[in-house]
Amino acid sequence: MFTELIQVEMHSLRVVYVISLFLVTNEANDRLKYDRPTLQNLRDFLNATSIWVMYRDYSRTYWAQDYLCENYQPKFLSTDYYSLRESYRMSGYWYNYTYTARLAEEGGYEGPIMRVKEGVFSSRTYAMIHSELTEHCGIFRTGGVTCTVMVWHDRLNQTNTKCDQWYRKYCGHYTYTIYQRNCSQIRY
Repeated sequence: MFTELIQVEMHSLRVVYVISLFLVTNEANDRLKYDRPTLQNLRDFLNATSIWVMYRDYSRTYWAQDYLCENYQPKFLSTDYYSLRESYRMSGYWYNYTYTARLAEEGGYEGPIMRVKEGVFSSRTYAMIHSELTEHCGIFRTGGVTCTVMVWHDRLNQTNTKCDQWYRKYCGHYTYTIYQRNCSQIRY
């Protein structure tokens, strides 16, 4: 009897969780329809010497090792084309890769996209869902589901209150911290 009661309560909690997740997502998506970033916002965001991933709502791992201190150095190539040098630390070692990114204004409600070509047949697509110019911060969605918060180098170790609030609204409270205070001091 007692275990049946617990099972019923657990099922009820799952239903409540799913409904609340649905409501939060719909509210955030409704806001995106009316106040989404522009392609110019994305261009302005990439006008930085270095952009750092602060946190995201998923873990990016390779062989069970987390990517830490992930950052990008964008370089303008031509209209809506950029070179992105990605650097990150994993297991105490720094890794560097250079990609080509193409910007586009998509018809969806998420905002402009940045398609990062990683090889001949693969690419990652980032949709800018929020831009906070005063905090040099952007929130990006990958695959329409996962969220990443990126900031300019000049905003490291500072409070990004507005961006943090919008992240919680769009993406929830679950975060993996990617940037650590010693990241920007280490040379790679």
